[in-house]
Amino acid sequence: MNAESRREAASVAQGNLGQGRAPSRHFVRSAVAAAVACALSGSLASTANAQAQQPAQGPSPQIEEVTVTGTLIRASGMETPTPVTVVQAQELGNMAPGELIDALDKLPQFLNNTKPTTAASKADSAGASNLNMRAIGSKRTLVLLDGQRIVPSNRLGLVDINLFPEALLQRVETVTGGASAAYGTDAVAGVVNFVLNDNYTGFETHLQGGMTEHNDNKTYEFSAAGGTDVGERGHVIASFERFNADRIDNLNGRDWYKGIGTVTNTSGSGPRLLTRPNVVSSLYTPGGIIDAPGTSIDHLYFNDFGQPVPFVFGEDATTTTGTHNMVGGSGFNPTNYDLSISTPAFPHGTRSGSFVPDSERANGFVRFSYDVNDKVKVYADALIGDTKTDSVGTLPLGHSIWALTAYRDNPFLPAEIQQAMVDENIPSFKLQRYHTEADIAQDRFIMKNATRSYTAGFDWTLGGGGFFDGWSVQGYYQTGKNDNHLDFNDFNRTDRLPLAMDAVVDPSTGDIVCRVTLFSDAYDDCVPINLFGRGRASQAAIDWVNGDMDVDARVKQDNAQFSASGEAFDGWAGPISLAFGVSWREQSIHHRIGPADLANQAPLANDAAQGIRGIPLAWLGTNDRLSFVDLDNYDGSFDVKEIFAESLIPLVSDKPFVKQLNLSLAARLADYEGSGNITANKVGLDWRVNDTWRVRTTVSRDVRAASLEERFDRQGQGTSVDDPLLANRYTTFQLRGGNPNVSPEVADTVTLGAVFQPRNIEGLSMSLDWYDIDMSDSIDFIGVQEIVDQCFDTGSAAFCNRVHRDPATQIITLVENTFANVNKRAVSGVDLEVDYTRPINLFTTGAESLSWRFLASRLNENSTTVAGAPKRDLVGEVGLAGLPELQMTTNVTYRNGPFGLFLQGRWIDSGVADIDYVEGVDIDDNSVESVFYTDLRASYTGKFGQDGEWEAFLHVANLTDKDPPLVPGWSDFGGTGIGTNENLYDVLGRRFTVGFRLRY
Repeated sequence: MNAESRREAASVAQGNLGQGRAPSRHFVRSAVAAAVACALSGSLASTANAQAQQPAQGPSPQIEEVTVTGTLIRASGMETPTPVTVVQAQELGNMAPGELIDALDKLPQFLNNTKPTTAASKADSAGASNLNMRAIGSKRTLVLLDGQRIVPSNRLGLVDINLFPEALLQRVETVTGGASAAYGTDAVAGVVNFVLNDNYTGFETHLQGGMTEHNDNKTYEFSAAGGTDVGERGHVIASFERFNADRIDNLNGRDWYKGIGTVTNTSGSGPRLLTRPNVVSSLYTPGGIIDAPGTSIDHLYFNDFGQPVPFVFGEDATTTTGTHNMVGGSGFNPTNYDLSISTPAFPHGTRSGSFVPDSERANGFVRFSYDVNDKVKVYADALIGDTKTDSVGTLPLGHSIWALTAYRDNPFLPAEIQQAMVDENIPSFKLQRYHTEADIAQDRFIMKNATRSYTAGFDWTLGGGGFFDGWSVQGYYQTGKNDNHLDFNDFNRTDRLPLAMDAVVDPSTGDIVCRVTLFSDAYDDCVPINLFGRGRASQAAIDWVNGDMDVDARVKQDNAQFSASGEAFDGWAGPISLAFGVSWREQSIHHRIGPADLANQAPLANDAAQGIRGIPLAWLGTNDRLSFVDLDNYDGSFDVKEIFAESLIPLVSDKPFVKQLNLSLAARLADYEGSGNITANKVGLDWRVNDTWRVRTTVSRDVRAASLEERFDRQGQGTSVDDPLLANRYTTFQLRGGNPNVSPEVADTVTLGAVFQPRNIEGLSMSLDWYDIDMSDSIDFIGVQEIVDQCFDTGSAAFCNRVHRDPATQIITLVENTFANVNKRAVSGVDLEVDYTRPINLFTTGAESLSWRFLASRLNENSTTVAGAPKRDLVGEVGLAGLPELQMTTNVTYRNGPFGLFLQGRWIDSGVADIDYVEGVDIDDNSVESVFYTDLRASYTGKFGQDGEWEAFLHVANLTDKDPPLVPGWSDFGGTGIGTNENLYDVLGRRFTVGFRLRY
């Protein structure tokens, strides 16, 4: 195929959003697709004919540019009536050579995507890549493969784009306006459609490897893809991919890490909080702190040798109320922890555990299509993907409501401590301890995820004359399942750790035994444990108090759709096109915890008759037997039935200042099991003023019903809370769960934009689009802190009924943070896209080209309003929320024969650490600086045989090794803060990837 043919084919493909296999494959010959077709070819029929004649071609490198209004630009969505960003697969590879998410993460429309390098090690999405458009939640971004839904990759209802066949990918189309009426539910923020090259013929293989400048996070990727005709009517395409990434155990060598956090200002003047490096917690140490207020042993702590040493409070330490953070002293920061390293700055070493987990993926795809005749095509495809993540955790701790109890007859206690307890009549004390890998915190989280999806369908072009002559009829049925298996390995058992901690001397033998063995045979195998000091527990005791638990969740989805589309009438300004259809979808979940002796047991309780005592407050009443694991067995399902219709009506054609004016209409009625009926609709106008200017606007109502997680899930988790009643910050427990009574979300979306393509500047296109999304009855967690604050401020039963306190101490023991319709969310902003491509002759004649692309997104509002509370707009909070006001990505591509050079820059606006803080009043420095990242790719292509070619490339990400901006977000609960927002900023540093590609 010559260059002009490739551009023409790509132009037709770009004009049919969602039509990955053929122009009549899906009902998506909708208002969007139809308007594009009219703009490019004047009618749906001519577009269909043009694409039907598109010759077979290879993967992404062969579709690089499209011809639009006589100028040479890359496919960019400039010819669509709604805002669409189109990125060809070759450009994605230039932007980031690893996982797909790494490239899409650089598009400013996406914020806080979930990635394998940042997903929590034991979260349901660990190892997955989930897109989050507009930062209003991945569950509000509809992800499609060739215009079709794929079975969710977990109970959250999210699709892992890692599993898509990247080797066959042709382009990615991002619809950034509301699209529920056209595509179905979940498209509140928009739609991301991954379009495959259905006609690929040939073979391609690809091998690459990479690592960071610190010689870690080594990655390996291999892929192979092929396509061939089968007989005269059949065609098959297939691909296989394998990807591995090594984990990063700690932050060694990354000198940007400062252990930055906030401490309470104790000077009596100035702001309430001070930003400081090397912040540690006074709540715990690896060997344990004695919590015995009013006694001589209070705040002695045990060093590595088990010796009691006076605890030294560091700079700006608060010993009574408020934060427990301080600088220096005897404090501890688990984020800095590594057993093998100790420095004066961090006496307990640097971070241990997995900063980035091990991850591996293997996925395959095959599709067979067969032309029964020139009117009917049938097809079937299979998608298979497996992922695995493996990480080490450092979460288990013992303080506040998790603190263990040490009794004075414990023989592991130093003699001087025992004597002081006798002298002062101290029967017991709480041991505030952060368990480490030196003893009982040897936790590993291994998640395996297997997805299987199978689809069969047909395309039928009607003939025979009459009203439906030339119409396209499509139908498909898809079934899929996802099996998610999570192993919690070597986690502290809540029914054994307190018993092993309660050690005594057996009066009959003189041996150190568990006290419970003197009362009951139920725990006659109990092994006493020494937790006074770091690394002093025996391996036998460690093995006895630790246990393994597994969680299995199977999500199934069945999906069927039938639709028809075509030209209905010859209107006064052009053909009027219609599309209509019906769809059905069912999802179910089967969630199980095991083994049986660790899950769903009788609630834990102290029992004097059995010799059981000292069970921490947080564990009393729990059903599961692993610390920080409180999950339930459950089953659930729901289905949705939909009927939809769309139309494109040309209103005016070839008039002064109106070259073409089209009206697009769409409506969809959905019946959700458990939620009832709800309607989505859309009205759009596409006004081509002349060959230079186009104006486009849409008004839509978009809907989303609760997912399986939001309906049925229930699990307990630890959390931190600022308690206004006790004027103290401490750790407590929350119940995060589903609510089958939540109502669907409803969002009203408005977009308004313009496209500028000047005829006198060859190769230039610009688009500017404003969007506004107002969502009512948003389904989300209210939030632990919001519930506690609203209960204290308003006394409302709606909030106070969710807060449970210990009757004696008034400490919060549980907050019910279940899903609810939290009233309202609002998101608005502006997107700008500029494309400029043209041939040049700097060094040679006819072989050079230069392309420039610029994408920017300004976020005007991203707010949540909870009933009874003021609106909270988080735009500009780049600390925890990760919502910069402005983001920009630009890249330049230079080609000269076989040589290619790609240079990309990404700028993230400055902001604040916490939107609620007033600098100078709440905190001394609330600012977070802006950052600019640079990536570089160089490639060289050569001939291979008669028809093949090879390509070698080098990609350098974060070319200047730019450090992430520091954010004082460290919390003493879990010690997970690393001093920056790793979802927003690059925390890995400079990294290199080299690769080789062969195609023929």
